[in-house]
Amino acid sequence: MDEDQYIREINKSTLDDVAGAVNDEEVGGTEFVRSTVEWYDNAFVNLALFRYLDPPGTLVSGPVQLVAYGAAAPPGSTRVWGGVVVVDGVNQAVEMYREGGAA
Repeated sequence: MDEDQYIREINKSTLDDVAGAVNDEEVGGTEFVRSTVEWYDNAFVNLALFRYLDPPGTLVSGPVQLVAYGAAAPPGSTRVWGGVVVVDGVNQAVEMYREGGAA
C-alpha cells in the first residue's frame, strides 16, 4: 500500500449506510479506491481503501451510491467500482456510482 493510501473498516446494515460512511470519509479530502471482504477479529468485515487527494483540501466531484449488482444506475452518475460488501452480515454483489462522475 502506498503512503498516500489508508484502510478504513466499514460495516453497516444497509447499502445506503455503507455509501454514507464512504461519503463521510471522503469529506476529509480522500477518495474511495476499492473495498475487500476480509476475515478480521472473528468476523467478515469490509476493508475500504482510500487515497488522499492532492493538493490537500481537494474534494471528489460528488457523493457515491451503492446499488445491487445489475440494478439500474442512478441518473446522472458514473460507475466507479463494483465488488462484494458485507451488509448486515451477508455478502452482497454491488456497484458503486458517483453523482456527477469521477473525481
